[in-house]
Amino acid sequence: MSPLWMLALGLALADEAPPIDPAAVEAPLASQAPAPVTEAPPARLPEVWAAMPPDDLLQAAIDRRALGDLDGARQRLQVLDEGGALPPLAGYHLAVCDELEEDYVGALAGYTTLIDRWPDLPLADDARYRRAVVLEDLGEHKQAVAQVRELLRRGAWDDQDRASLALIRGAAELDAGRHAAGARRVQRELAALEGTQDLSWARARARLALTRALLDQAAQVGIVNDGRARKRLVARVTLLDQAMDQVIAIGRLGEPEAALAGLLALGDAYRALHADLLSAPPPRGLTEEQVAIFRQELDQQVDVLQVKAWRFYDEGVSLATRLQWQGRIAQELKERRAALSPPG
Repeated sequence: MSPLWMLALGLALADEAPPIDPAAVEAPLASQAPAPVTEAPPARLPEVWAAMPPDDLLQAAIDRRALGDLDGARQRLQVLDEGGALPPLAGYHLAVCDELEEDYVGALAGYTTLIDRWPDLPLADDARYRRAVVLEDLGEHKQAVAQVRELLRRGAWDDQDRASLALIRGAAELDAGRHAAGARRVQRELAALEGTQDLSWARARARLALTRALLDQAAQVGIVNDGRARKRLVARVTLLDQAMDQVIAIGRLGEPEAALAGLLALGDAYRALHADLLSAPPPRGLTEEQVAIFRQELDQQVDVLQVKAWRFYDEGVSLATRLQWQGRIAQELKERRAALSPPG
């Protein structure tokens, strides 16, 4: 029986991480987390804002949010909310600010309040949609699916709305572990939208869920140094390659947040494979001297996996830096990259 490190030699593990074309990833949108842009407010701004027509103040808040100035947006919205002007709209956009700041608990509370107080407003359906997304971000996948089902029951939707809801539902099903049902739903909608830029944000989230599902399946393929070692290793690397294809597709959609999350997940998956290979027991029947040689050779051969992980993290850091992306994912990419040695 060939040692496990010998099997790794035949696999294409030394290839560099495929680049996500920076030109394909658009600048952050208002629905994402751009770098903050602050303003120097004059004195007594709340009084100035309170004197503005409510619709104008709301638009000013939305404009500040689009520039990445979430504090400026929030201050204007709070004037609207506290003054009783446009309360549903002010509450909705305050919840959006919470979501963009990754305060998903606060966002969930804001959307739920709007839904409970004004359940029949058209805006409440927007809040229900955002609530499903936030539930998904909080890991409440079953509740996210239930929210989408409720939305679908509420009335007729055009093709784009229906497709968007199906993508969010499929992503939640995938993350809930219902891989077969979620994958069928997502792949059906993705195939119908192929060749367009329609619903790029929802498609990117769905592809990210597919990525996570594939990586979860890969992690379940154990590394055991027996007669089926090669078959299992090939199966695991194949799943990693399929996940990488999904991340490349996310990059082409121009959705930075999902692309960064995908690169982080791929780096983590290659580090996990590296750790599993090193921790697997040696083949049976080796002498103590042969085990020592086996361990030495294995360590040399699998180092390429650490290099590959570093390159995924580095690509993510480079993309985040180019886009001035702020948030948890950018920080995690930097920390993961710093924990590994760069390739020599």
